[in-house]
Amino acid sequence: MRIRTILGLFSVLALTTTVEAGITDPAPPGFATVWSVPGVMNNLSVGAAFICTATAAANVSVEVFDASGALQSNGVSAGLNPGQSATFVTQGLPNLVATHNLGVTTVFQGSARVVASSSKVICTALLMDTAGNLISGLPIVKKTSQKGQ
Repeated sequence: MRIRTILGLFSVLALTTTVEAGITDPAPPGFATVWSVPGVMNNLSVGAAFICTATAAANVSVEVFDASGALQSNGVSAGLNPGQSATFVTQGLPNLVATHNLGVTTVFQGSARVVASSSKVICTALLMDTAGNLISGLPIVKKTSQKGQ
């Protein structure tokens, strides 16, 4: 009986796998996750903007994921010198000078992460309507841990 129980336990463990998706995936080569952003949306009436400034030279990119964790952005990156900023958008948004369009299609309940070659990058994230009005700021989380975790 004990052998059957142990074999059954091994069978369950063998079928259990850990699947990483979205912001917990490894960053692209040469980059590390600096910031994570929950609550990203992109549709016909709402888009997201990510504005980042380098405090030291860095290559910076923003990756957007849908609710299932699937990558939705095109991998565009910006090489920034100290003090330079870049604005990444999920779509064209009036009243905002976007330097990099992420080419995102429809995303609800999504997330994003800022990946960079240096941790010396500060960012903010916004949800805006397609008329150019600010809807809300989005929380920015250091790497993948909020305070209190």
